[in-house]
Amino acid sequence: HCQHFCPSERQILECLFNTMNGREWSRQYGWKEYNISHCNDNWYGVTCNTRGNVTGLRLANNNLAGSIPLSIGFLTALERISFGRNKLSGTLPAHLG
Repeated sequence: HCQHFCPSERQILECLFNTMNGREWSRQYGWKEYNISHCNDNWYGVTCNTRGNVTGLRLANNNLAGSIPLSIGFLTALERISFGRNKLSGTLPAHLG
């Protein structure tokens, strides 16, 4: 549970894009379109449940770089992450393991 600040799922995804080399991703459709929902296959690699919560991030082999931001832990419905074959550094945030 969040005690002080709970970012929206959209803010978390924007943070992911900005901190993981988003402008250099091989496939980034929707990620820079701030006027559309991140669900309904609008953003590449993002899947959602019927309530509009992010359940999957499938961004393997997409030129991601850097560390996975801790804010990803606020995606409470997240079930699947596919970040393989990218240029990631650091460790997986503990709350995701």
